[in-house]
Amino acid sequence: MANREQLEILKLSVQEWNKWRQDNPHVEIDLSQADLSNLNLNGAILNDADMSDSTLARSKLIQAKLIRANLRKTSLMYTDFQFAILAEANFLGATFINTNFHLANLTQANLESASLIGRVPNQGLDVFRQANIRQANFSRANLHKADLSGQIISDQSFNFANLSDANLARVEALGTNFENATLTGACIEDWHINSDTKFNDVICKYIYRKITGYTTKDYIYLERRPSDETKIFNPGDFQRLIETSRETVDLIFGQGIDWHIFLQSFNQLRDNFPNDDLTVSAIEKKYNGAFIIKVEVPQNSDKSAIEADFWKQYQPLLDAKDAHIKSLESNNNFLQQEIESNRKENTEMLKIIKTLAAKDNSKIINNFQNSKFGGGFSTENYNGNVNNNDNDNSFID
Repeated sequence: MANREQLEILKLSVQEWNKWRQDNPHVEIDLSQADLSNLNLNGAILNDADMSDSTLARSKLIQAKLIRANLRKTSLMYTDFQFAILAEANFLGATFINTNFHLANLTQANLESASLIGRVPNQGLDVFRQANIRQANFSRANLHKADLSGQIISDQSFNFANLSDANLARVEALGTNFENATLTGACIEDWHINSDTKFNDVICKYIYRKITGYTTKDYIYLERRPSDETKIFNPGDFQRLIETSRETVDLIFGQGIDWHIFLQSFNQLRDNFPNDDLTVSAIEKKYNGAFIIKVEVPQNSDKSAIEADFWKQYQPLLDAKDAHIKSLESNNNFLQQEIESNRKENTEMLKIIKTLAAKDNSKIINNFQNSKFGGGFSTENYNGNVNNNDNDNSFID
């Protein structure tokens, strides 16, 4: 329970508080379970303070000093920690909702089990508010089980950080330093990294490719790598896996593919980027007729521009074709259903190969030679049989 005298001084003014701290440097600070919401605490000296289970909602702590402060299970909704010094602070189990850590120093801070994307009370599970952790320093921070999903952490330092079991789904980590970090058990679904992202000496025994939800204590991760639960990565295996997967542009087709339009669009894409030597490295069949086509690109390619250019070619052609067919619906009431059915059928592996083989277009067909297909199929030894497992939704490593 908070010390009433200390709480009154802090609420009086930051100037009075800092003066009192300087005059009483050895007094233990107890602000636990205190309601510190909506306070202006900019520049406050709160080193070693016990602020556990307190509420700091909408409070301002810009340039505040909270070295070794105990912020265990604190509520930090809309709290502003810009430029604050939070080195070695304990945020175990804290909740961050729209918390601002811009240029804060979190070196060796403990954020174990903290949620950096908090759920909004009384709202659906898909409604989130993101913490701003841009340019914060997380070197050696404990982020075990922390939720960083959807965050922009590009060019930030996580070297020697503990990110075991962390939720890294959809993070943007361009140029991020993960050297010597621990990533065992982390989920990296749809994360965005590039050739400048550093993974030297990463400690990782296994990772997950997909998140499906969470319980009251843990996230539910799927698609473990290595897939065999009894096996773990050898030293360097994770880095090699990432090195081979990050230099691709992933084209995701959730509703099937029109292969005639794909071939046309991809050839135009190669013409638009003649110096990038674009090749299809893999086709992965997912569930419900979805596909991912991996386009191999050089390290320094502008992946966003390449992806955008492809869809700029593909989508208008697809829309135009659909519009033309729909214009004929008055003469055939079930035509649209037939179109949708044919498109799904066209994503079967055998039909893909037949479609490609039927095209007199060596430029694109050569790019598919030796490509890997979901379900273990390879064009290298195609003999008319296709191993097409509709239940296979795994990524190719």
